[in-house]
Amino acid sequence: MGSNTTIQLYGFSCFDQINDEAIVKKFLEKYSGEGTVCGVEIGQSRAQNAAHANVHFTDFASAEKILSMANDRELWYGNSCLKAWELNRENVSKPKAVLWNMDQNITLYFGCQVSKEMFSVLWKTKNVSMKFRTRLRKMSLYFYFVYSSVEYKLELSHKSIWQIELHRPLGQTTMFLVLQLLGAPRIYKREESVLNNFKDRSGSSWIRDVDFTESGCIGQSSAICLEIPTTAHLPNLRNNFIYYKEDEIQFLLKKVSPFSSNSYLVPMVLPPEEINLPYKILFKINSLVQQGCLPGETLGLEFFQLVDPSRIKIEYIESALDKLFQRKECCYEPLKWLTKQYKKYKKSGWIPKLHLDKDLVYLHQVQITPTKVYFTGPEPEGKLCNSVLCNYPNDIENFLRVTFVDEDFDKMCWNDFSTSPSSSNEKKCTRVYDRILIILREGIVIGDKKFEFLGFSSSEKHYMSALMFASREGLSAEDIKNWMLGVLLTK
Repeated sequence: MGSNTTIQLYGFSCFDQINDEAIVKKFLEKYSGEGTVCGVEIGQSRAQNAAHANVHFTDFASAEKILSMANDRELWYGNSCLKAWELNRENVSKPKAVLWNMDQNITLYFGCQVSKEMFSVLWKTKNVSMKFRTRLRKMSLYFYFVYSSVEYKLELSHKSIWQIELHRPLGQTTMFLVLQLLGAPRIYKREESVLNNFKDRSGSSWIRDVDFTESGCIGQSSAICLEIPTTAHLPNLRNNFIYYKEDEIQFLLKKVSPFSSNSYLVPMVLPPEEINLPYKILFKINSLVQQGCLPGETLGLEFFQLVDPSRIKIEYIESALDKLFQRKECCYEPLKWLTKQYKKYKKSGWIPKLHLDKDLVYLHQVQITPTKVYFTGPEPEGKLCNSVLCNYPNDIENFLRVTFVDEDFDKMCWNDFSTSPSSSNEKKCTRVYDRILIILREGIVIGDKKFEFLGFSSSEKHYMSALMFASREGLSAEDIKNWMLGVLLTK
């Protein structure tokens, strides 16, 4: 085969057998030698339930070894006899580069950074394997571990990270890599295939899952901390991520209890019972917590007193909370910051205000991922083209736009909602699918408002978006549903 180092393997009986590149790499290196596979690209073949893999080797001898075994019908993957052929270089895309991987000795912490020197831990697991990949300067991190006898994989894309800090405390045998998050990792769990009973793990597949921790600790977290031996070799993160910092200060981990007021839709916070906040103020505070601008665990009575309109002018509160969104870092001392901001407003007598287009309808919005919830807005819904909003213009604050998205806010794939067909040719719904159904059925509670599902149009269904309404005295969600039905019947 000359000096070409790339081949294509085909003949896999089921695409789900090889939906993890690491499994294919491990399988081939049993024959070609450890470290001889530098990249794997998996694709769907034209035949139903068939797949192929483009494999990039470090040297042509290793590629020739696998090609020869396939030609001699000696390369078996479970019950499938694999075939192989050489790929021309011009037809091969550049493989994903595995820059760094570590098999064990990593402890993974989920939680929140509450100061420059302290990380509050909500959940942890040991013996974690980690992989770091980059392609076209876009990096991804993968974490593999076993929890409660189930094997999990967490995938964190570059779009879900806004800052990386490496703490190397002097005199310690471990260092701490802290990832400040914009979104949560995708969660997968291992499902053993019923079609393959052989010992090789290649018969198993990864399926999407929701937060498996008690009280939704992964979803409540705004950061990840990795405790790594100082002897470990790390990739050059500075070259792959612009917001990267290092220091040698002491860094402490502190175990804390979950803070979310709701254990299913996380993170969400509520004020103490003696404080009654307006809906729009509570909405803003939760949005700040969910986007990592405020550490939810530290928000106590004193904080909520500083955002209570019965004590502070509501104009001050709204403007200050809006300004917190503009900060580039988490506000670790919100009491001090708010007090200082209120003094500025009082001294100057001028408060910045947001100017909204009167021709647009602005709705509060909630984006729900498999692990988290995010409050946004109010955002423009568009002109008064929605007949429901047009018919109830005085109840805009009681409407809520709910959208189901993936962890990096991309549109979810339909195969995230069901597992692969079993031997009975049936699919099972994943817990991601169940989560959506539960939310649509149970609704969403924010403060004293309970939002109920109204329905969706065909376009809303395509974008996995829906309207909800919080009933008030004299107008219920059921009333609006009946009105919608009447409009539909008259068309």
